[in-house]
Amino acid sequence: MKLKFLSALLLSSALASAAAAAPDSASEKAWQIGDIVEFADVDLPGTSRIQKEDGECFLSSPTETVPLLWKVAETDPEDGRILLVALHGIKASSYCHPSVLEDSGSCSFAESVIAGDHLNGMETNSLRQSVSAEGLEPYDSDKGLYFFILSAREALKYFPSPEERLLYPMPASSLRPGKADLDSRLYGWWWLRGNEKDQLVPFVDFSGRLHQEGTQPFHGGGLIRPAVWVRTDAFPGHRSPHGTTVTMGSWPQASATAKSPLKWIVLAEDREQHRLLVIAEEGIEFLPFGSANADIEWDWKTSQIRTFLNRDFLRKAFTPAEQKRIRKSRVISNSLIFSDDSKDTETEDKIFLPDAALVMRYMPEFSLRNSRITPYVRDKIKKASSAVDYEIAPLILLRERSLGIECYDGCTTMQHLTEGHLNTDGERPASESFVIRPVMWISAE
Repeated sequence: MKLKFLSALLLSSALASAAAAAPDSASEKAWQIGDIVEFADVDLPGTSRIQKEDGECFLSSPTETVPLLWKVAETDPEDGRILLVALHGIKASSYCHPSVLEDSGSCSFAESVIAGDHLNGMETNSLRQSVSAEGLEPYDSDKGLYFFILSAREALKYFPSPEERLLYPMPASSLRPGKADLDSRLYGWWWLRGNEKDQLVPFVDFSGRLHQEGTQPFHGGGLIRPAVWVRTDAFPGHRSPHGTTVTMGSWPQASATAKSPLKWIVLAEDREQHRLLVIAEEGIEFLPFGSANADIEWDWKTSQIRTFLNRDFLRKAFTPAEQKRIRKSRVISNSLIFSDDSKDTETEDKIFLPDAALVMRYMPEFSLRNSRITPYVRDKIKKASSAVDYEIAPLILLRERSLGIECYDGCTTMQHLTEGHLNTDGERPASESFVIRPVMWISAE
């Protein structure tokens, strides 16, 4: 009896120790630099649409509230905290109000519009309004500041290369004229934290180059990229699978004669519908968008690529069980922009191409956009005399027709990614072939 009791006691103790050692939630797992988390809410367009206002282009669509993506930039195990830096610019703003400069001749971060109104204020449009202070480490407890922006030294430390410092805006309003300064690739420039007595404020430009000499703090259009320290024992956010990979399906990759497993990068997790948004890790096919003999087949709905992805590719690349795991998605595309027949087309697809809005929202890191192509695709490119140049800089085709930054009427080109950068001026789709990276929503196992 004593032996049985002792055995049971030891077993119970072992199970308790194992339970204590094995974390039962993602928040208890040790944080690593580079981890991605979802935290704090912002307004974002739900679908991509292109509209024209006073001769300018902007993306507009029904608004939805979504969590921001943040990168774990630094860990501090001794104090039990981690530093988060947003992967997007959340708003566009000047650094300081001119009246502050008139009074003091300079503008500290604590006095800035960014620190007060946009990050730590209590009004509706402030980032601080969307979260509880529980779990946040104050940046300046005397002034009640939690969120801040990086200094020049911190920007170089956490984002060492210019490519890592490239920044897309997040909210729909940031894409409207007069709100954010964006270049032709839809990158914005972003503010850095200045010294208290400096009259000029450092910033990172459209190409990711850092300017410590600074610019005037009342210049509007600069993006705000927030950072915040959070306590790991009370972190209010959620660890994201963004950037991890899953293996699903098979397709020719090393050569045309043999199929091998396909890898997909997880871009987002929809916990309510238990699904994951994934994109092919590499460019896996080289195909024409539409028919060279059909003048009207310029839109996604009637494209050859859509038919291929949802028929031949779906059937040949995936097993019946895998096909059931792929969810149907509502896909909205613009067909004939700014002509009399201009309209959004809506389709239901299991597999589709990304558009500029999807790239900006779910692929803010340059490393996710600058993909390779498989040897199988490279061989197809070499055989296509019209696409020899693509071997060096393959064009990753997107679903939407060209934005045409100046909004030319009757646009007949397609957006694409060139060496990881958005090209919204586009390429003509009918007679040319393009590298593609398909996207799909799959059930989370």
